[in-house]
Amino acid sequence: MKVNKNYPRARTTGLPFLIIWLFGVANAQTSAPTADQASSAGGLEEIVVTAEHKSSNLQDTPIVITALTGDTLQEQHITTFETLADTNADVQFSTGSNDARIFIRGVGLDSLSPGSDPRVAIYTDQVYNARTQTGLSSFFDVDRIEILEGPQGTLYGRNATAGAINIISRDPGDKFNGYATVTFGNYGLVQTEGAVGGPLNDTFAGRIAFTTEDHSGYGTNISTGGPVDDAHRGAVRAKLEIKPSDYATIMLQADYASEDDHSGGLHFLGNSPGNEDFGEEQGYAVPSNPRDYAGQGPDDAIRSAGASALATIDLGKLTLTSVSGYRHLDAGQETTSDESTGNLLPVNYFERSSEFTQEFRLSGTFGPVDALVGAYYFHEDNSALTQTAYVSSALLPAFGEAENCCIGIPQQTGPFAQLEGEYAGGSQATNAYAVFSQETIHFTDSFGLDVGGRYSHEKREIDQFYQFDLGRPAGVLPFLVPGAATYADQGKAWSAFDPKVTLHYKITNDILAYATYTKGFKSGGFNFSVIQPAFNPEVLTDYEAGIKADFFDRRLRVDVGAFHYLYTNLQVNVTYQTSLLTTNAAGANLSGAEAQIEATPIDNLRVGLNMAYLNSRYTSYSAINPGEPELGTINLAGNRLQYAPRWKINGLLAYKITTPWGDFTPRADVTWTDQFFFSQFNLPYNQQSAYALTDLYLDYDMKNGWSATAFAKNVTDKLYAVASTQSSLFLGDQLAGELGPPRTFGVSITKRF
Repeated sequence: MKVNKNYPRARTTGLPFLIIWLFGVANAQTSAPTADQASSAGGLEEIVVTAEHKSSNLQDTPIVITALTGDTLQEQHITTFETLADTNADVQFSTGSNDARIFIRGVGLDSLSPGSDPRVAIYTDQVYNARTQTGLSSFFDVDRIEILEGPQGTLYGRNATAGAINIISRDPGDKFNGYATVTFGNYGLVQTEGAVGGPLNDTFAGRIAFTTEDHSGYGTNISTGGPVDDAHRGAVRAKLEIKPSDYATIMLQADYASEDDHSGGLHFLGNSPGNEDFGEEQGYAVPSNPRDYAGQGPDDAIRSAGASALATIDLGKLTLTSVSGYRHLDAGQETTSDESTGNLLPVNYFERSSEFTQEFRLSGTFGPVDALVGAYYFHEDNSALTQTAYVSSALLPAFGEAENCCIGIPQQTGPFAQLEGEYAGGSQATNAYAVFSQETIHFTDSFGLDVGGRYSHEKREIDQFYQFDLGRPAGVLPFLVPGAATYADQGKAWSAFDPKVTLHYKITNDILAYATYTKGFKSGGFNFSVIQPAFNPEVLTDYEAGIKADFFDRRLRVDVGAFHYLYTNLQVNVTYQTSLLTTNAAGANLSGAEAQIEATPIDNLRVGLNMAYLNSRYTSYSAINPGEPELGTINLAGNRLQYAPRWKINGLLAYKITTPWGDFTPRADVTWTDQFFFSQFNLPYNQQSAYALTDLYLDYDMKNGWSATAFAKNVTDKLYAVASTQSSLFLGDQLAGELGPPRTFGVSITKRF
């Protein structure tokens, strides 16, 4: 990994020619067999999804969806969101300060501030996870993962601007079933997962599932000698299905997850041109290996719990669905901002969230119309404390030089004292209401129209404080000093209407063409780390079209599409002193194309190609670069959006070898990611150069319930950054970020029953 390589030039895409070719093939293939008639011996499997709150074949659903079954996830050893993103050309993923930063088509969350709302909505069994950490902990005993790309404002509502991810866990089942998996690997990896479920009697069925993961650190804290980026986490889930009659089903669910490890801290990635980390300048050490770390922590602790009730009642021509959900999160992290052994600016984050959601949906079919109407309520109480616990007095001259905030404070010569520094936090209450509807009108058996809309109203109220105190030694009570602390009690409400119109046409039984116009809305809000006026909501308008096609008895599947986004009032983040400010940029445009191709050209051979092209630009945006304030306000129009590679390509090759002792399947998975920027300023030294990751697998299925997989991931041990931020000038304007995992290898053994 280098953060200062020159960035590549724009390239053209061949996808439009592929789309034209597909139209020609579609017109020629007028008598293609139906899916039921297609051979299943060597053809690709059909996947049923519930993305539109109804069951439908993936290939008949006019949305760009990546759907992976639980068996596929286990076979490919996809156990985290990070490994899921590696195999999806439209998704970028990283974590930081306890948050998951998920980008779809170049749109996602880049904030490190507690309480930040995502742009990709994560749902677990139809319950929204307002805090992304709670969604991450549900990634086990999965029946299916659905990644919906593009704004999902109509059916999914708030904060689904970039898309939605549905995690559907396994139900109890109609007969006794279960499995147990254990994985051993390098870095002392021991990972377990298992479940058991089935009917208890004619009315009740139950399931309990669990997962654990432990591994040693990928790096070392050079200050303490302790591990960095290790893992110690576990989760459990229980489900109870109740069928009081032939017309009603109730699914009750409860879960708990915990994590205690040394992760989430930002690694020193290098100095910006002409600057030096302030701790390094004062004679302290910074890590020479980017996987190492210096200073306090990082210590990460997360506790999440939840419960839900999903009730479905058959009313004859109508079906009533009720989804009630509760989620609670406690998260804390200790880390540092100066990335040196001086530990000049230790930082503590604490966050607590309790949310309740309630959704009602009424659906039915009336002649040629499939109708759905619904109402939604969301409430969250969220509190956060972001405290730069202590500021070393060694920083005072730097503060004065860089920010002109400390004039009159004498030059420090040491030994350096620890001062109170920044202390900020507050509590916030959010109430959101929505009504929505979507209808599918079947004009003919082949031609249909989806039309829908969602009206949303949201109100937020925050009571917060902020204090920046360099006049007292650390630990002197009270924390908040009258005259030094600033208080604010603010509130604001927003409303939005998100329409959707989709035309879809079955050119043949196996080829679907569609075109969509839709909008997405991300809530406005407040920033816990600093007192500022509310930032405004952002709106994304999407125009897209695509084709989903199966050929040759489902031996070849080609899904292609193209989209154009008009993005207004997008929320962007800029570092100021020790805080992260959220502001609104005027606008941006994004255009792209994508293709998912799967084939089984001969029995036992499977080939996959998943590629995406993205062209993103700010159209109207000006800001001051904190690293170069002397340049004043910079016009950023024409700059690319951060975390938005022009190209990302994933390829898969697998071949099953049948023997008397079972089936052996060697597999290779390669992902190439184009260069992308970490900052809206498009700094050539703060970017990730293009890189490739290669994963190798060998599956062994003994046909008696036992199976095993040997794996090696990132076999070339590529060092690459998945996130980076530029610190404040008084700290030296250095770069700090997160890294992808190193080379890992191991073996998983599974027993199913």
